[in-house]
Amino acid sequence: MSNLISFLFNSTVMFWLERIFFAGLILFIGWWLINRLSKVYLVFFQKASLDKGLISFFDSVIRFLLRLLLIVGILDFLGFKTTSIVAAIGASFIAIGISLKDSLVNVVSGIILIINKPVHVGDYIDFDGVKGTVVKIEMLFSFVQPSEEDKIIVVPNSKLISSNILRKSEYNWESIKIYEEVLPNSKVKDFKKYLEKEIFLSKNILQIPAPEINIENKEDKIGITLNLWYESQNKKEAQKEIDEIKEKFHKKYDVKLS
Repeated sequence: MSNLISFLFNSTVMFWLERIFFAGLILFIGWWLINRLSKVYLVFFQKASLDKGLISFFDSVIRFLLRLLLIVGILDFLGFKTTSIVAAIGASFIAIGISLKDSLVNVVSGIILIINKPVHVGDYIDFDGVKGTVVKIEMLFSFVQPSEEDKIIVVPNSKLISSNILRKSEYNWESIKIYEEVLPNSKVKDFKKYLEKEIFLSKNILQIPAPEINIENKEDKIGITLNLWYESQNKKEAQKEIDEIKEKFHKKYDVKLS
């Protein structure tokens, strides 16, 4: 018993017990702070009106990196050589990436989902027997909620990239076609340039697909055709901008587009 007591109160053992205690405390507090910090930047992202899929993807990446830094910092506190640890982690990631090619493909697919946005959070999708609403997009997986609200389907991101998806979304495109025949005007050559400029300055009329503007000279009239695209979620704003363009066009050239 006396040997155990003397061992516990040995200076070296006390030093390491103290270090391990404080390392555990730092880990607990750090983990808690990361979770609290995530709530702060999530509010910031939401106020910045970022895409929900982008928010959930960034959240998973930032949490992973912060937790990794926390663990490396704790190892440094315990006296381990962090430069060797970081090098080992880098080498491990390369080895893991080679051995877990599917996971790496999912990460790349997640990045493609965020950049190109073929699917958004909130979209209803149907593919390969999976039907439901996308509720989250993370580094490796996306989460789809079917009509049964107590279930979640976890889908590898690579599946969403490689499959043909039937999508119902507020981000779907809609078009409006305007055709008008007007009496000849001496400034007809300016019509197309003016409309191109106004449409380019619009916030809600899409540039891809490209707006179509055709001015056609007929026998005694001029045919003006506009084919414009906008996202379904911005329908009201786009319609308002189109009406404003028509009104400006009418005032400038005394040519009314119905």
